[in-house]
Amino acid sequence: APEGEVVIREGVKAIGERAFEGRRSVVRVTIPKGAKGLFLAFEHCVDLTSVVFSEGVKRTGDSTFMDCTNLECVVIPKSVTEISSGTFCRCTGLKDVDIPEGVKKINSYAFIDCTSLTSVTIPKSVTEIGEKSFARCTGLTSVTIPDSVAEIGAQAFLTCDSLTSITIPGSVAEIGMQAFDMCNLLTIHAPAGSAAEQYAED
Repeated sequence: APEGEVVIREGVKAIGERAFEGRRSVVRVTIPKGAKGLFLAFEHCVDLTSVVFSEGVKRTGDSTFMDCTNLECVVIPKSVTEISSGTFCRCTGLKDVDIPEGVKKINSYAFIDCTSLTSVTIPKSVTEIGEKSFARCTGLTSVTIPDSVAEIGAQAFLTCDSLTSITIPGSVAEIGMQAFDMCNLLTIHAPAGSAAEQYAED
């Protein structure tokens, strides 16, 4: 592999906790299908700019890329069904991410403190947006929530203070406490009689 590139070959069953933590020379990473573990595997790899999850990967791994502050490009294949807890926590350089059709759940803290993220389109396969999943994404101006979503977790969009408008469909039956608190510019659009309308009025 070229210098700075970490290609974990197919067949590797586990990537140990904090396996590459803090490695300054890691610039690009490819995660193979079938790889388990990944907990904090690339935490604080501040030179990392690009991540590719191979087709066949199901989950992105808990806190896998926490504090990778220069990560800009992420490729997530359609095989992924869950964005794991804290996968991209505090990836402050991440400007956009394509969440593919097939993802069913965006877990807690998945994109918390991704302050450069400007827009997110949640695909029609997602049913749950987890607690604090997009909290403190202060650059976020646009979020699209499809009518597959049934639950928005507590503080999911807390302090997204650049967000001006959001449409929450009638499919959303549960909205957690403070889901949109400190979004001071936000107008919530919701169908009459929906849980979202009740939330907005409260």
